Amino acid sequence: MHAYWRLTLGCLAASLVLGTACDDGAAVGGLGATSGSPGQPAPGSSSGTTTPATVDLPAGVPEGAEIGEVAEWYGYPIATYATFDADGKTVKDFGTVTSLASIGNIPPGAFMSYQWLKVPPSVMEQTFIKSFQVDFMPMGHPPAKVYDVPHVETHAFFWTQDDVSKLTCREVNDNQVPAADFVPDGTWDFDPIPGVPNCLPNMGVHGFDMKAPELNGARFTTSMSVIVARGEFMSYEPKATVEELQKRKDFEIKLPLPKRAKVATRMPSKYVATYLPAVDAYRMVYTDFVAVPPN
Repeated sequence: MHAYWRLTLGCLAASLVLGTACDDGAAVGGLGATSGSPGQPAPGSSSGTTTPATVDLPAGVPEGAEIGEVAEWYGYPIATYATFDADGKTVKDFGTVTSLASIGNIPPGAFMSYQWLKVPPSVMEQTFIKSFQVDFMPMGHPPAKVYDVPHVETHAFFWTQDDVSKLTCREVNDNQVPAADFVPDGTWDFDPIPGVPNCLPNMGVHGFDMKAPELNGARFTTSMSVIVARGEFMSYEPKATVEELQKRKDFEIKLPLPKRAKVATRMPSKYVATYLPAVDAYRMVYTDFVAVPPN
């Protein structure tokens, strides 16, 4: 891994922990956290400024879906939901409907704007996914010339929101990477800066696929990272640039599976984004769930 990659990842970690800025425009404004402007809660964020009772269900949610939560994200409704197989019981898809206009409404200047959304009970009971977060990175993040462009990420965590929020990256085992069988198949680098912990508070340790096109000279459009902590696989992190989303075209991202899981569960093997022209929004779903055996 080249030196600039190591340098900028270190800068990202520092900016998230200390609220400092990175050089070369890689990360500016420190931790915008839950807002489109640093230090102010985002509409509909985990601060509870809106509730499902005050926000209409967005158009585009499939009929008969189980709703997790409806909130307002920068002036437009966003919802989590689950759909089911023909038996009406087995979870088929878990995802969101997100308006493209909401992304355009986020004021510039924040390093990161995120929204926690509740997961439908059926998803929590039947699958790996226990909590969910959608993030908008208005300025991207390090490394420069790779991910430093506006993009949207989602995180489907195996941990609850409360547990994720308690991750400080200061405990002895917070940086512990799982054994190989418990990590999704891939060429992941969890130690981009040898000797420097690669753990972001309230997030975890990121694994970067060193065979990803954008880390080998190609332009970043869509991609996927993984997150681990305390010896457990925590989350997938599919992402897409705003430029790619504004093409208003469907896309898919493969989600590799681990050989084993902490407990027997079903894990998604694909992330599918479907553009809905009638409402200028995307359905973004985790789907094609596969049974993964326990240790």
